[in-house]
Amino acid sequence: MFCQFHNKSLSNNDFNVVQYGYRDCVPGFNVYHRRCQNYLFHYVYKGKGTYTVGGKTYKVSQNQGFLSLPGQEMWYTADTSEPFSY
Repeated sequence: MFCQFHNKSLSNNDFNVVQYGYRDCVPGFNVYHRRCQNYLFHYVYKGKGTYTVGGKTYKVSQNQGFLSLPGQEMWYTADTSEPFSY
């Protein structure tokens, strides 16, 4: 399941949430982000997977998060036996 929301009101100059949502991933699901324009944060609320940024791959699991900075390329992949939901 995937659900996404967009915030069209950008009233704060310091911090604005532009998009938020959640996804229940299928085993092996992966995403590639090519140089996002904004900070991109994911919080894993169940399952596990991997996150790759800057040539390094990290394991992520329940109650952990991962962050991509503007301009960074990143990949993340849901585990094949316990896919994450974020």
